[in-house]
Amino acid sequence: MISRAQTGVSPEGLAISPNGRYVVTTNLERSYLPYDDDRITWYSSLTLATLDPETGQLNHIADYPFDGILPEAAAFDASSQYLAVVNYDHFDDSIEGGSIDFWRIGADPLNPQPQLIKTNYSVPVTRGVHSMVLVE
Repeated sequence: MISRAQTGVSPEGLAISPNGRYVVTTNLERSYLPYDDDRITWYSSLTLATLDPETGQLNHIADYPFDGILPEAAAFDASSQYLAVVNYDHFDDSIEGGSIDFWRIGADPLNPQPQLIKTNYSVPVTRGVHSMVLVE
């Protein structure tokens, strides 16, 4: 083993950016539990880590909670600056079905540490989406 990094609860998907600098996990948390179960989390999350391609060392940056149930997979675009995340369903009942939600890698000018920022772009899909791939 070369390195390890902390993630959210129940990581399901793993995406490595094409430039080899970022690793994201899609974390179910406890979003899959019945609504009347006290252990349920009313969110899922993404974990962002950086990857040093020379040493293989991972550096946990942060976890990003969002409205989602069972996010199964994620894929970076070719630029390594955008991330698509499949969302099986939502806790917000006004959103029908699942979605593919788009995030971007950003940084605060005062803190150059990368961060995931959720965009307003989302593609509705049938409830239950599990996977996707980037086709070049």
